[in-house]
Amino acid sequence: MFSRSRLLNSLRFVRGGGDAPIKEAGGRLFGEAPLAPGQTRKCESWERVYYFGMGGSFVLITLGLYAKPDTSMKTLARIEATAQDSQQKQ
Repeated sequence: MFSRSRLLNSLRFVRGGGDAPIKEAGGRLFGEAPLAPGQTRKCESWERVYYFGMGGSFVLITLGLYAKPDTSMKTLARIEATAQDSQQKQ
């Protein structure tokens, strides 16, 4: 049926073994050259829009979730029980 060498070769590929070389990191993030000491990185035009957009979205979502009405079953049942109790007392 299968020879031993053929079986071992097929198992090597199943286990993910191989002789592919490992690529080491080049030391540059996003392909940018490192700055000289004392220099600062200049922001690109889209960065401020992105930061304000993400920050503003975070603030709006936070405020929106904070102001969300409480619609849990316990709260609705408590309101209904209070209303029925006040009707029975009258």
